[in-house]
Formats: sequence, structure tokens, C-alpha cells
Amino acid sequence: MGKFEVQIDEDLMDIMESFIDLTEKDMKDLSASISVRDKESTMKLAHTLKGDSGGYGFSEMSELSRQLEVAVKEGDSQKLETHWNDLQEYWEEVKEAYNNAKEKL
Repeated sequence: MGKFEVQIDEDLMDIMESFIDLTEKDMKDLSASISVRDKESTMKLAHTLKGDSGGYGFSEMSELSRQLEVAVKEGDSQKLETHWNDLQEYWEEVKEAYNNAKEKL
């Protein structure tokens, strides 16, 4: 159990697989854009994650994405690293919670 508590809304289980697949791609793309310091792509991907994760009920992931977007905009590399690490940890918790919920079906 990590530092985040993630709950999967049972009403969304039918469409969660699509969210997981698309977000996994976005997270990989975000990692790549951060590593090459592509500010525009990083902000765009963080903004996308903010909206998508909020739409699926992951308000904490949405907030972490917002904080990452702000850190990039402000050029604060220390906050960017902190928020990116937290976002990655939260994402791992989402995937784990989803897999656990799938097993219960």
C-alpha cells in the first residue's frame, strides 16, 4: 500500500480498461517529454491527464497533474520532479486498484 488511497468507481469498470490503456501511453509520453525538457508537450500532456483523470473520479491524480503543469509553466524543476514522482506513484496505485477490482468481478 502506497501513500495514496485509490478507489475504483464500480460504475466505471466497463470503461476503465480504455482509460488505463490511454493513460499508460500518456504517462510514457509525459516521461519522454520531461526527460528531453519539452516544455510545451509536458504542459499539454499534464493538462490532458488533469482532465481525463478528473473525469474518471481520480481527483488527486487530477490535482497532481495540475501541480505538474504549473511547475513546468513556472520553470520550477524541483517541484516538477516532486510532482512527477508523486504522479507516477499515484498512477501505479490506480493500476493496482484496477487490477484488484477486476479480480473481484
